Amino acid sequence: RALGAYEILDILRAEGLGSQPPVVYRALDFLLKNGFAHKIERCNAYTACMHVGQEHVPAFLICKECNAVVETQSAVSSNFLETAAKGTDFAIERVVIEAEGQCPNCRKAKAWEIYGIVRRQFRNQARRDRDDSGAKWFWKINIPSRYHWRNQAIQR
Repeated sequence: RALGAYEILDILRAEGLGSQPPVVYRALDFLLKNGFAHKIERCNAYTACMHVGQEHVPAFLICKECNAVVETQSAVSSNFLETAAKGTDFAIERVVIEAEGQCPNCRKAKAWEIYGIVRRQFRNQARRDRDDSGAKWFWKINIPSRYHWRNQAIQR
């Protein structure tokens, strides 16, 4: 999970390592410049690099439900982008690829939530159908009122 600067600050404060925001931002700048961390622009948060020491263009898969972040290797190479940028005299400093969707855990939870809703609707419909037919219907229609169980004394 990607952490914001103030979340990192809270962790450092809890461990007794300091509580000054400039210290955290300087440390994050160091980690970013040396390739040990990445900044997730969508969340304004930071995550550790999973491919330290390798030249790569990371792609981040971000869950819109729980904000989980997964770093993967992208198929886009920096050479391809540099070639495209040369035509417009553009200097690329950093490439960020972020995709938003649902992680497997959230998809599974959503599926169970939908299953529960459908199951409740089916169960409620079955109860309504049973109440509209069956024993109540039989007693209301086929038994003469003088034999009905609600009558105190059976009429002759």
